Amino acid sequence: MLTRGHLFIIIPIGLAAFTHLWNPIGFPYPEFDEGIYMGRGVYLLTYQDLDDPIFIQDHPYFGNIFMAGLFKLANFVNPNLLNTSEHGYESSIVQLFLSSRLAMGLLAIIDTVLIYKIVERVYKNRTHGFFASVLFAVMPATWLSRWIHLDTIQLPFVLASILLALWTRSNKQDSQKLWLVCLSGIFLGISIFTKVPVFTMIPLIGYLVYSQGKSIRNLSIWFLPVVLIPLLWPIYSIHQGEFREWVYGIIEQTHRGGWPLYLALEDLLKIDPVLFILGIIGSAYALIKRDIFLILFTYPYLIFLFFVNFVSNFHLLLLMISSCIAISKFILDLLNKNARIAVFRWPIISILTVFGLVSSFMLISNGDNSPHFDALRYVYEYVRQNESKATSIVASPFYVFLPIYTSQLKNYSLWTDDQFTNPILLQVMDPEFKKAIKYPQELTSSTYHRMYEEFPIEKLRNFTNFENDTVDVISLKLADKKWDNIEHRKIINLTDGKPWKADRNVKILSSNKNLTMYVDTPELAKTRNRMILNTTINTTERPSLLSLDYSLNTLSPRTELSLQIRDENDLVLWSKNLSHGSGHNAYYLFLLPDNVNLKPVRIIFNLVTDGPGKHYLTIRNGLIF
Repeated sequence: MLTRGHLFIIIPIGLAAFTHLWNPIGFPYPEFDEGIYMGRGVYLLTYQDLDDPIFIQDHPYFGNIFMAGLFKLANFVNPNLLNTSEHGYESSIVQLFLSSRLAMGLLAIIDTVLIYKIVERVYKNRTHGFFASVLFAVMPATWLSRWIHLDTIQLPFVLASILLALWTRSNKQDSQKLWLVCLSGIFLGISIFTKVPVFTMIPLIGYLVYSQGKSIRNLSIWFLPVVLIPLLWPIYSIHQGEFREWVYGIIEQTHRGGWPLYLALEDLLKIDPVLFILGIIGSAYALIKRDIFLILFTYPYLIFLFFVNFVSNFHLLLLMISSCIAISKFILDLLNKNARIAVFRWPIISILTVFGLVSSFMLISNGDNSPHFDALRYVYEYVRQNESKATSIVASPFYVFLPIYTSQLKNYSLWTDDQFTNPILLQVMDPEFKKAIKYPQELTSSTYHRMYEEFPIEKLRNFTNFENDTVDVISLKLADKKWDNIEHRKIINLTDGKPWKADRNVKILSSNKNLTMYVDTPELAKTRNRMILNTTINTTERPSLLSLDYSLNTLSPRTELSLQIRDENDLVLWSKNLSHGSGHNAYYLFLLPDNVNLKPVRIIFNLVTDGPGKHYLTIRNGLIF
């Protein structure tokens, strides 16, 4: 027979199952990072390698392991992109996407149960637990947990760690208490091994463990796996000989910037103003009442997000859970103070539940991601039919994660890349990309606005749905300039007779608007040969672009080619290694940093030869504009 206690847990589970499992493919839209995390799972499953071959080592490995295990359970078989039918390729994507989204929904249901149990134990009140878990189940903002993100994956582990630490309070047997303490540390360690910022939960869970008997031994046993499990990340990088890359990834990840906390909070306010406003009131109430549990749950993580200066809306999931708990505590405490208004407790809970459920239903039921899958299908066909053409693809990883992570697509560029290596650029402009280039202060925005001004654009396809969500596929021809007033532009042409200087072994030849660097090295030793131009870059637009079309003829496969810009004091302002295949044409479009502008600089081509022979670097087109 169902009791009230059973209903208190069954109702939140049922609501969470509906709001998080209904229409998983249609809502929300495919987010940028989803393609990365699905791709890492595919890569680990295909090559048994934990490291990401495309992106920096920005996060520990448990997310990769989780996704690979999920795809293994889903019986994913890696298709060969260029030998797979369009239907087979799309079926593989849908299979991976659906299984991943459903897994995120199941994790959200587990979160709902854990929230109920945690709040029930902390405040010794089932109604508090019921209210908090229902809020998490139905409020619109929690749809952010539908995305395939590390934040969603790690939530059950950190919540389980909190619950296990709370269970030590009621367990009198010392041996069982030690097991609970150890398991709590393991779950938090796994959570940190998924994504590092959750280390801000250490004060809360450490306090819960220590407050039960004030045992340093228990705290030490708990803390050991919290530290040792995440240490597997740098230890593995050392074992693979990639510690330098690991350090670079950490530095890059912690210095991203550009998306401060207030922007994410603004976004959350638009998504769910009720949860946002009540969450602030509840969190302030917890601070006034000195609720140590909610204070340690909320404020260390909030302070961390404030200082990290790169916060997306889905980074706030942990704060949404604390907000749900704080709201339930604030409202129920307020109602329970007076017997006259206490009778409104269940009507208020019901009103908020119905409001959240209806709002969430309106969001998830109308979702339609068909434009994204249509664009994905188009990109697939384009890759198949234009495999040999010099084309780079710029798109969210969702559209190309399967071919790039199975090494079947080489010419892929990120939105934020500062160089492009092919004269044709195929670009998928989905709503997320259009949002990214809307902010004029962002480098991504200024870069693409400049490119749209400078190069011919061909609109290939437009995909839309009944809600007018559109995905455009365009082509940019980077080798063709659309300049009508070139004589009025402040342009540096590297091949029009500029006074280049050369090292002793270097000859400079100029013919048919080509600039050739000729090197004849008789020595067996490794020698550096340079061609130098002293000039001043003073372009009118930012960022400055460098277009380079060249070929290198050399007999030695060990020949190295690079391009540098140095200041008068020989300090390197910008440097790039240039790829080459002997005799083959190569094309680059570079974004130059602002620090090269409005000052005397030296543009240097470095040709490092290793062995005797003749080497020809021919520059057919070199423009800074």
